[in-house]
Amino acid sequence: MAMKKIYYGWYLVAACILIYMAVIGTGSAAYGLYVKPVAAEFDLSRATMNTGMILFNVGMALTALVVGRLIDRFPLRPIMIVSGIVLGGCMALLGLSDNLMLDAFVIVLPLAAGTVGAGTLTVTVLLARWFTKQRGRVLALAAMGMSLSNLTVIPVIGHLIAQYGWRHALVLSGIGIAVVVCALAMIVRDRPNPDEVEPGKPSVAVAGAPALGVRLTVRDILTNPHFWLIGIGAGIGLAIMQTLGVSLVPLATDGGLTIVQATSLLSVMGITAVASKLTLAVVADYFDRSTLLASCFTLLAIANATLLIDHSYGVLLAICVLIGMASGTGAPLYYALVADRFGTISLGTVRGLMTPLTAALAAVFLRFGGEVFDRTGSYRVMFVSFAAAAVIAALLLLAPRIFPTKPELALTPAT
Repeated sequence: MAMKKIYYGWYLVAACILIYMAVIGTGSAAYGLYVKPVAAEFDLSRATMNTGMILFNVGMALTALVVGRLIDRFPLRPIMIVSGIVLGGCMALLGLSDNLMLDAFVIVLPLAAGTVGAGTLTVTVLLARWFTKQRGRVLALAAMGMSLSNLTVIPVIGHLIAQYGWRHALVLSGIGIAVVVCALAMIVRDRPNPDEVEPGKPSVAVAGAPALGVRLTVRDILTNPHFWLIGIGAGIGLAIMQTLGVSLVPLATDGGLTIVQATSLLSVMGITAVASKLTLAVVADYFDRSTLLASCFTLLAIANATLLIDHSYGVLLAICVLIGMASGTGAPLYYALVADRFGTISLGTVRGLMTPLTAALAAVFLRFGGEVFDRTGSYRVMFVSFAAAAVIAALLLLAPRIFPTKPELALTPAT
């Protein structure tokens, strides 16, 4: 009896897990580890350090508009290879540079473009093209790479910083990311061949999604109410996650914890996020994605409210569990929800247009968090504001269910 051939898309899922681990683990996830040593060397405030992440988000917003259009029109493999080289080179340059203006330029343009092209945008488009019936499951599995980076890449970077300094850590990270992305990009194929059929049957969530087989114009996308509800709602939730991630290590060390203890908090967050993604992989295609995402942001509201009570190590561990559950499910649900609502033909363009919206929200929240600390000496006002904002984000995502938009008005592409 001949062995059943494995669907090639599953090999791409495995590759995307590793790409996420490398790109996210050495980039945004590790940013909090660099905050205090870089601030000490350049005599920068906490708000100024958060501005570095703001510049990064602004850069991704600007470059995603271009990269998203390129993804819809050109093969993904060369885009990923060039982006991986650019990303690695920029990280090495940041480790060698003493010029803050040069650093800002590198972060806002080439580093951001490399990150978008190497993985954060290309991975979701690639997997959405290969999987329709199991899209939620696949995106959840691939996103495990983001969480696994907290268990694998983050401890390594923390060790490198402690032993050799932040500059050497950046240079070595740059070399590693370039090698990993370029190697994995070699197996990438844009779409399945006609004889490659995704196994399984359509799930409940996917069966109710619209099938858009034509390319949407920018006007179609921007006049779609779902674009704004999803973009603003998800953008607020993701901004809260990112700001908490950047602030967690400084918050812990300000309270007397060592860098090793603070790093262990990120590991707990990563373990919880992995477990959440595994759970999501089972249920994602059988429940309404907007409801699941709203529930995820409700956890963020609870986490911020709890941070108002205590900052002891035990409480911070519990908070990391809540944040891990939210971060573990938030991103893949957001990506799947966008793909369901707009189809895959124009997914690169839709994600490219939505990125400036989410990046602007992230910039506001990051700067707000830094300013709150610098002006008050604590994050208390930030926690109160974030708890309320997380509730608003959940309501925005539930709005289409409460006040549904007619499909023919919301999703019909231009002829």
